[in-house]
Amino acid sequence: MWPRKLDLNQDECNSMLRQIELDCYSSVITAFRAQGGLDDLKTRILADLRKIFHIDEDRHKAEARRVANDEELTTIADLVFGESASSEWRNEGRRTNGLLQRAPAQTAFCKMSNNIKEDATNMNSLL
Repeated sequence: MWPRKLDLNQDECNSMLRQIELDCYSSVITAFRAQGGLDDLKTRILADLRKIFHIDEDRHKAEARRVANDEELTTIADLVFGESASSEWRNEGRRTNGLLQRAPAQTAFCKMSNNIKEDATNMNSLL
């Protein structure tokens, strides 16, 4: 006979629950995008789901950007429900803060590659 419970600890259960919540929210927002534009009802439902599933603003915006840029979902929405309002989804996923500039990468090979570049430049100038 199968056991009633698996042999999992609290952390494993919390991790599994979190993954289920994220998958569920992702599935709902995917279905909403396939249905076309983002209206007031969908916005309210997403706000409620964000509270229930503990989805923060950054995660929500990332999901909105994902579905706004998905060609398959845009095609489904346009062919099944008519021209969809993609701008609504793009606005929903718009970042509130700009992206930070990244510093140039520094690796153990930077000095070596700079030396090789200088050698190649010198050799090319001789040609």
